[in-house]
This record gives sequence, C-alpha cells and structure tokens, in this order.
Amino acid sequence: MTEARPKILVVGDHAHNRILFHERLDAAFARSSRQRFALAYVNLDGLDGVNDRFGQAAGDAVLVATVQRLSRALRASDTVARLGEDRFALLFEGLDTPAGAEHLAWQIHRALTSPVLVQVLADQVDVEIAIGASIGVVICPERTDRIEDLVALAEIALHAVKRAGGGVRVYAGRTDPARPGEGNGSH
Repeated sequence: MTEARPKILVVGDHAHNRILFHERLDAAFARSSRQRFALAYVNLDGLDGVNDRFGQAAGDAVLVATVQRLSRALRASDTVARLGEDRFALLFEGLDTPAGAEHLAWQIHRALTSPVLVQVLADQVDVEIAIGASIGVVICPERTDRIEDLVALAEIALHAVKRAGGGVRVYAGRTDPARPGEGNGSH
C-alpha cells in the first residue's frame, strides 16, 4: 500500500496552478460550515539572492527541495500550489484551531528553512544554501464568510510576518492590524 501524499499543484504555469488551487479553495469554502480549514501563504525569503549569487540552477534546486519538503511535511488532506517565483499557497483541510494551524505552519517553516545542499556547476562544489520563510495563516470560517476576505486576511498575515523578519503568523481577527510579535516566536 502506498503512503497518502498531499495534493501538489506545481506545474510550470503559475496561472494554471492558481486556477486549480482556487478550485480546491472554493470547494473547501463550500464545505466550511461542516469542516473548517486553514489557508496559508508561504514566501521563500531570500530565493532571489540564491539566484543572483549562485545562478538559476541553484535556485531551481532549492525550489525542488522546497516541494519535496512540503510533500513530507503536509498531511494527505492538504493541498499546496506554487503561485509565483517564491510564493506558495497551502490549504489545510480539517484543521480547525489556530493552535493546530500554527503548529503545522511551524513544522513547515522548520522544513523549509533547513539548509539545502546544492551543486554549483561553475565551481563543481556542493554549497549549503539556507533561505528564510514567511508563513501567513488564517482559519476559515472563524474569520470571514467571504472567500475574498479569507484570501485578503492570509495576505495580511503573510505581509505582517515578512515585516517582522519571517516566521509564522496566524491572523488574529478583523481588528488585528497584524500586531508585531504575535505568533512569531521560534518553535
């Protein structure tokens, strides 16, 4: 029997990934009165610097490692999609508490920020490359009754944690302007 894996949408076309992810998000939102879920946006902090310093092949190797690590860190019920060069979206189905979402997000953060061993072709040497990660999370339907608001809240959480220097941020409510320090401790 094969081990169940999360649904991964990472084909080369980011627009196609976005469409497929939003179809899954729409379906989860439609079920949200029966089964809550969390939406997370992930930014790979420093990926541009990897490309600039070591070349596109090294950046691609980091992305491949990112997808492999996400696959191992996520549950079979989860979905991940690459939405841009350094941006991913995660859908955690059946995850219904901020504490549970934060715990899973920190597991993912640790997996993504562990160094990656990459062969730099020009030098024919292996280089250990570490990048940062910022993860913004929101629980549904606790926070909103419109999918557009849910997406906006996940973006707010992501931008707040990026401003704080990376880590994990679970959005704390409509009146929360993403308070500094909350949800950003190391785990």
